[in-house]
Amino acid sequence: MFSGVERTLDLPITEAQLAAWKSGTLCQDAFPQLSADDREFVMTGVTSDEWDREFGNDEDDQIHDCKGFAGDQEQLLSDTEMENLAKEYD
Repeated sequence: MFSGVERTLDLPITEAQLAAWKSGTLCQDAFPQLSADDREFVMTGVTSDEWDREFGNDEDDQIHDCKGFAGDQEQLLSDTEMENLAKEYD
């Protein structure tokens, strides 16, 4: 929470899912039906609007500096590769 304002969301989760998460199940595994933004809210209390205000949301202007390595040559990941990688961790 960056703003200091307490916010609430009504989310479609069960008591069992909440208990699993509190017991250490990864958020994406405990709440697979939630969006990444909703899971972030569960973990941190930060809404997507607050996140965008704090860090921005203009993906077109962001430079992906995540790099992969092939042998001795440094290789930048393509946007498609970055999106696929992000989906794996979403």
